[in-house]
Amino acid sequence: MSFFGSKKVPPPPPVVPPPVPRSGPEIDATTVISLLAVLALLGGAYGASIKVLPKTTVLKTRVLFIWHLFDALIHFVFEGSFLYNCFFVTYSLPTSFSAASRNHPHITLFTPPDVYWLGRQDLLYGANYGTGPFSRLWQEYAKADKRWGGTDLTVVALEILTVFVAGPLACWICYLLTTDEKKGALRKWFWMIVLATGEIYGGESQHFHYHVPVDTEHVQIVEAIIIGEARCGPGPRIVETKQHCVVASMWLTRGSPLH
Repeated sequence: MSFFGSKKVPPPPPVVPPPVPRSGPEIDATTVISLLAVLALLGGAYGASIKVLPKTTVLKTRVLFIWHLFDALIHFVFEGSFLYNCFFVTYSLPTSFSAASRNHPHITLFTPPDVYWLGRQDLLYGANYGTGPFSRLWQEYAKADKRWGGTDLTVVALEILTVFVAGPLACWICYLLTTDEKKGALRKWFWMIVLATGEIYGGESQHFHYHVPVDTEHVQIVEAIIIGEARCGPGPRIVETKQHCVVASMWLTRGSPLH
């Protein structure tokens, strides 16, 4: 306070709302560029096969080389960009943020209560809060599964394994395929089977992890639906009656969708 009176306190800066992820299917620049990028990676894998493999290489070996190099590039470029969003794309929460904001239309917390990604209580991480091309790509992907727009612990853990284990392993398989086809055939097939099994396990594990309420009355039906979802495609169903157990069992055996 001065001699002539109190000074005016400047108003606090306005709270900037988080970027609003786009909703609804649409074919825009993000979709077109993403598809072109996939084709570019496939073309790069094919070009590498022409450059690296001998002209006498049989078609089977060439196809396996292209597929595994394409797989590695997808892991490094696209899924690597997902991890970049999880670790480096942030949104600063307002100081007024509280647990009640868990129901905010544009703020989704993917961690359990009192668990904070990277130990930061004041920041949200993930593609939902970015505006770059790779953030837009994963916002588009998150329309089918919202976990890909944030930092779901299961998804992030599996993607770390995918980028830093499956990607290098695919490159190692490509190297083995460039060697003499008659030597080390068993080792080549062994590692290809290991990688393929890891890809299947990773995909199913990501679709398994849904927060479905479970109690003693509904344990059997929830378990059946989760197993069936991995076989028939994504789309969790919340079932409230025991009578649906029979329908879920038929879904598992016949592969028909559960409505």
